[in-house]
Amino acid sequence: MDLKHSMGLAGQNLLNCLCPTRNYLPYWALDVDRDYRAEFRFSWPAHNLGRWWDAMLRLEAATDFALPAREEGAMLENLRRFFDNPDNLCFAPLDWEGVEPRFELHSLRESLLALNALVRYRNSRWAAQQGHRMLETIRRVSRPDGSWDIAGFDYGRRTTNLIARHQDPTGSNGRLIEALVWFYEATGDPLALELADRFARYHLANTTRPEGEFNDASRADHTHSYLGTLRGLLLFGELTGQQGYVDAVLATYRVTVRRMVKESGFTAHDLGTDRRGETTSPGDAAQLALWLARHGHPEFLDDAERIVRARLLPSQVTACSDLRPRTDDGRDEHANLNERVIGGLGGMHTEPHAGKHNVTDVTAAGLHTLIDIYQHIAFQTRAGLTVYLHLDYEDERVRVTSERAEQARVAIVLKGTTGRDNVLIRVPRWTPAESVSLTVDGRSCSSLMLGPFAYVPASATSGQPGAEIVLMYALPVHTALETTDGVEYEFTWRGDDVVGIHPNSDFFPFYPTARTRTLPARGEGVPPGGAVR
Repeated sequence: MDLKHSMGLAGQNLLNCLCPTRNYLPYWALDVDRDYRAEFRFSWPAHNLGRWWDAMLRLEAATDFALPAREEGAMLENLRRFFDNPDNLCFAPLDWEGVEPRFELHSLRESLLALNALVRYRNSRWAAQQGHRMLETIRRVSRPDGSWDIAGFDYGRRTTNLIARHQDPTGSNGRLIEALVWFYEATGDPLALELADRFARYHLANTTRPEGEFNDASRADHTHSYLGTLRGLLLFGELTGQQGYVDAVLATYRVTVRRMVKESGFTAHDLGTDRRGETTSPGDAAQLALWLARHGHPEFLDDAERIVRARLLPSQVTACSDLRPRTDDGRDEHANLNERVIGGLGGMHTEPHAGKHNVTDVTAAGLHTLIDIYQHIAFQTRAGLTVYLHLDYEDERVRVTSERAEQARVAIVLKGTTGRDNVLIRVPRWTPAESVSLTVDGRSCSSLMLGPFAYVPASATSGQPGAEIVLMYALPVHTALETTDGVEYEFTWRGDDVVGIHPNSDFFPFYPTARTRTLPARGEGVPPGGAVR
């Protein structure tokens, strides 16, 4: 389970999605017909500028991936040009031929994420200053009730292309909270904290309920924005030490998010619907689960790993040789399609569990999630070296290797002084306790269970570098029914991996096809919920 390799594929995809004839602005998507004719579609670069910078600089910081100087220079020039307007917001220049002007507030988050990334990873003074100018505009035109003074935007008066849908509170300022928190942490700009507080207060009251049920007072209709608002509330609560925000997100995760994101990871793009899936929202849910684990709820780590294994990674295009240009005219949007489709993550997939669609902003958001997951596979806590997730990882302290055959095998090799640390290794709750075994350098080792973690004291490894701890456990097989968009699917699970689905599609499928159906259809003796374990 080489997460780093998948991250590298996604990073290369985000380089390949840039349009050289438009100074390397990002395309919106690589659209593929059922007959595998394809072409790049250019739209809404202001949204993808921010997503691209956030994902790419995070990837570079987390791995050995390096941005090419040409593309980085062009994208920085583009970002400066998009911010060069009286509003100091990231809008398409009105005089750029071939780039459609679009007034919208949905991308405020993405714009600030780009500036945050440049401050953090490039020490950019311009980005810090530009971010402050941006925040001054937001303070001037935002209202306490979550709405906006639209007449206060200069850009909105100079274009007739106004995008109204995402001006609702979650679609605009709710999803912005996390970027405000990160920008404050990177710069110390007090205005970022002031605005985060303003928007967090509103959304605590209007987007959450104490018992965790969905609150539609903020008129949320976009799943990713709703989950992004929850992410922001959690981060704001952490930053300011206000437990009420963390508790609200915890309750909402338990009651609403786990209902919204299906066991397979399928999540609808639009709230209240059961179609048009995309992979950004399950990534949001995986990160919420990861973050809640550090607040004393490690049971949610099972959710995080399942979403990565069963939805995010299966949604990635890893091979393709069948694409043909819709028009064979030699233009860039029709060039090198089979190479440039590789690495795309899910996108707005055209079928519930198939039809992978290479959409730039979704790949960037998915990469953002995978990087966060990767950086929390194994890390230092006050209790010792803690292994949260059973995915491949290596740094100067530890190497983690995850293999799955008849059983799961997780090997942790300690490096350097790490051998003198206590080690805690998560044991999935879904595996039978009697199947779990632990060895240190080949010798059986009994372990104290601390919640879901097997505890290996430093004394068990003799404090020596190179010690190998191996955790093994069973991968129970079960089948479960899940209905999406009126179609009932039977999943075959092996542990937290999907190893078969019926019915399946032959168009960019996420999973192998199950040989035969083993469960009756609902209404034929299957209990509510459909799962047989």
